[in-house]
Amino acid sequence: MDKSKCINCLEYKRCKENRASVFFFIVGLIATIAIRVVTVLIHLNPLYGQIAWYIGVAGFLIFLFINIILILPDIRL
Repeated sequence: MDKSKCINCLEYKRCKENRASVFFFIVGLIATIAIRVVTVLIHLNPLYGQIAWYIGVAGFLIFLFINIILILPDIRL
């Protein structure tokens, strides 16, 4: 993203990258990998499959709740 064209923009706070976007990316990546690995891990040891399942679901719930807290106040109905 070209930061020089967005410096005087009214939407600057929305389009600049910050720690929250990096956090969302990492949580989403971990949750997605955990959910995808469940099938493999359940054949190795059902406990590992359950752990991966709960990590994935918890990651998606964190992602959902933080998005609701941050984005819902900005929505104008």
